[in-house]
Amino acid sequence: MEFSRHSNMLLCSDIRAATAFYTQHLGLTVSADLGWFVGLEHPAGRDRYEMSLCDAQHEFVPESLRAPAAGLMLAFEVEDADAALARLREAGVPIRTDIRDEPWGQRHFIAQAPDGVALDVFHLVPPDMEWMKQHGFA
Repeated sequence: MEFSRHSNMLLCSDIRAATAFYTQHLGLTVSADLGWFVGLEHPAGRDRYEMSLCDAQHEFVPESLRAPAAGLMLAFEVEDADAALARLREAGVPIRTDIRDEPWGQRHFIAQAPDGVALDVFHLVPPDMEWMKQHGFA
């Protein structure tokens, strides 16, 4: 399959609360707002990031899928995960795992977004070369 664009679409129980969360805490901006659908984007970084939010109960969504997102984790590489953690903690965002270094070369934490969506926020650190060898990466 070839595609020229990619955007995650999260089904939301409260689209206004989700919009406020992602604009306030991730710096996304609203590119479209139809009330039941909100397009978000972030032009910074290597590539433009796009995400869509949709009211889970809207007629656009097939009846069998009308439930908010759950069991979903979005990962975001940042310049400084420690600074991102401090900002989110200061803003009262629930933190599910404290910051830690992983042997595969990430320093990260996990925060809670609306509707059970988790955010894995990380920056790269030198990996544990022994761990990498043991898992076939070196």
